[in-house]
Amino acid sequence: MVDRALAITPDDIDTLAGKASFYQAQGDLNAAWRLLSPHPFPQTEWAGLIYYQQYYLQRDYDKLIAELGVYDLADKNLPPIIVLWVQATLGNLYLLKGQAELAAPYVEKVRRAIKELQAQNIVLPEIYRILIEFAARLRDRDQVEDEIAFILAYTRDNHWILPNSEYDAARGYAVLGDLEKALPLLQDSLAKPNGTTAATLRLDSAWDGVRNDSRFQKLANAKP
Repeated sequence: MVDRALAITPDDIDTLAGKASFYQAQGDLNAAWRLLSPHPFPQTEWAGLIYYQQYYLQRDYDKLIAELGVYDLADKNLPPIIVLWVQATLGNLYLLKGQAELAAPYVEKVRRAIKELQAQNIVLPEIYRILIEFAARLRDRDQVEDEIAFILAYTRDNHWILPNSEYDAARGYAVLGDLEKALPLLQDSLAKPNGTTAATLRLDSAWDGVRNDSRFQKLANAKP
């Protein structure tokens, strides 16, 4: 279906990103990059998340920081949820690079924005991966668990989205080093056709802190 759509509109960025996401899930970052690299980082929600995932899995954090730097976060026309995603992403990237002082300005802004958007029932489940990870890298367990509880409750009746929410939650616990809480959520996501994949586990830096655990290795090395 994706190939058919690309035959009709070969340069449609959302369709290209959709196909790239399949390659990412298979662990084939080179194939995904061949689709994405000819095009600039898009300022659209869906395709932008796929581009983010590509750079993130490639661990090209400097490139991501540079790409996100084009956003004018003071622009009143920029949707609040995009502002939140950019702030949380930049904060998380700086923490990944060991630059906590550069992440610090985003901490309270992100916490405040989350509360404001939730109060208005404005939720984009796809951005909770970075929100949970940011809180986890700040070692803020209460915030991590609040966000996990919120997104699991929000998506529990959506059988298409829930496996991704379970994976996002598992990642948060993994960053905290709590594999006991991460494993059941991870196993649930892996067991579902639209959940995460073992190939993703092998690439995702969120699991670096528990990568040597035999229980994790068994899941990450499982055959499709």
